[in-house]
Amino acid sequence: MNLCLFRAPDRTGRHVVRDHLRSILPHFSEASGVPTAKKNDPTMAVQSPIGLDIRQVNLADDVTPLEYHGHFDLIGRAYVENTQTSAQITLDRAQKPFIIGGPLGAQKYLFEQLHFHWGDHDHLGCEHTIEGCRYSMEAHAVHYNAKYRDFQEAVTKPDGIAVTGFFIQALGDRDLPEFNKNRPRNHKKSESPKPKFKLIPGELDCLSWMNLQDLSKHYYTYKGSLTTPPYYESVTWIVYKSPVYVSSRQIELFRGLCCSKEDHSKKIINNFRDVQRPRHNPRVVFRDHLRSILPHFSEASGVPTAKKNDPTMAVQSPIGLDIRQVNLADDVTPLEYHGHFDLIGRAYVENTQTSAQITLDRAQKPFIIGGPLGAQKYFFEQLHFHWGDHDHLGCEHTIEGCPEAVTKPDGIAVTGFFIQALGDRDLPEFNKIAQGITKVGEPKAKVQIDPDCLSWMNLQDLSKHYYTYKGSLTTPPYYESVTWIVYKSPVYVSSRQIELFRGLCCSKEDHSKKIINNFRDVQRPRHNPRVVFVRNCINTKSKL
Repeated sequence: MNLCLFRAPDRTGRHVVRDHLRSILPHFSEASGVPTAKKNDPTMAVQSPIGLDIRQVNLADDVTPLEYHGHFDLIGRAYVENTQTSAQITLDRAQKPFIIGGPLGAQKYLFEQLHFHWGDHDHLGCEHTIEGCRYSMEAHAVHYNAKYRDFQEAVTKPDGIAVTGFFIQALGDRDLPEFNKNRPRNHKKSESPKPKFKLIPGELDCLSWMNLQDLSKHYYTYKGSLTTPPYYESVTWIVYKSPVYVSSRQIELFRGLCCSKEDHSKKIINNFRDVQRPRHNPRVVFRDHLRSILPHFSEASGVPTAKKNDPTMAVQSPIGLDIRQVNLADDVTPLEYHGHFDLIGRAYVENTQTSAQITLDRAQKPFIIGGPLGAQKYFFEQLHFHWGDHDHLGCEHTIEGCPEAVTKPDGIAVTGFFIQALGDRDLPEFNKIAQGITKVGEPKAKVQIDPDCLSWMNLQDLSKHYYTYKGSLTTPPYYESVTWIVYKSPVYVSSRQIELFRGLCCSKEDHSKKIINNFRDVQRPRHNPRVVFVRNCINTKSKL
């Protein structure tokens, strides 16, 4: 499958449209209480949903940002409705919200409604899948092309519909406040089919949960179909990669909605369509936009060695991070980076014989502050990489702290970035380092590079969406002095850019010995650390 990932808008008519929308939600089986959706049809070309796999996509870095206009304004009226097949959000405003840009170009697509798909438990319910992974829910914000009179006319046209899809994952028992604004009403009247409720003024921003991520990029897009009858192949799909995390309770409310006025024991569950096998594979695009503490090196093998699990040590790093087994935090201050991306001073890349290391020479050291670090500054010392002997093995980190602090419990903060090889399209920002790597093949070689060499780190929102825990250095002497801050979303580069690192020599005497597999295995801590996932942060600035 050829996919692309993006890294780098008369009342009677509206009532007619809503009635028509009900006909394109899943057909409902009164006998089973479960919606039914048409399986694969060999006469149809590109049916949705499909399985999305980051390893099988094309990258696009040269598109305009996808823009949302009006979705989050506190004006007009908002409604939530039990349609017998889903929970549906509609907005009543003088000017319809719209999306524009990205794969849609200069054409506006007007907001029609948003609805949800869910399963009978938290590990089932989405329609699209990511690398085979299923999420608890999938929300679809349905838009129609403004050049057509209304949704009913647009739905049959090849360029008629644009749907932005959001994965929603149940995680623990802590509600996401923004998601509460569009919850189904939890009383007998609202559970029955067809009631429609006006949301109170404080809930007019019922779509604000969508805006917790950067909506301009980091999505898959392809040309597909409606996932409900009559399955018109008229949809430009825009599916965001990162899920929105809510509580299990918030999703359970949807499972209490009834689909039959006569029998309230029949609930709306499993109202999603299975992944389809298209007759013609669609083109899918994705857009993304300290030597002394490096691994000890084994000259005999050409591979760094790192200490395995030591039962005498309490919390050794790295550890396995599982989003299902963490505490959530929404009330921390933003993690702030100061000076890392300034175009001043000098920057260097060096072959240390165990890694490739970036250092900065500036009058004022960059620093991080906020988040799990509170009001304490942590100064940038260096950045280095870990990699494997192929693209599916290896991990990379940055270390921020100073050598004098390495033995102190609060001495070091490490921000970690996953880097994933994806296809043959270079990430331009990462080339500022890659070009330097080509010049330091010899051990101890060191060259000056572009001072903007860390800009690739800034392609995501660095203030949130990270795991944090108290752990150790992953290299001797393994001091347990590190506050780890590990970002969930990877940075995507080309296979060629990563392959350059594998060409670095570790021995002056034998150039066949390369730096590979310079990472430490996941550890099994004697004491399980408290791992927090920072889902959101409060709007405040640090006082420097």
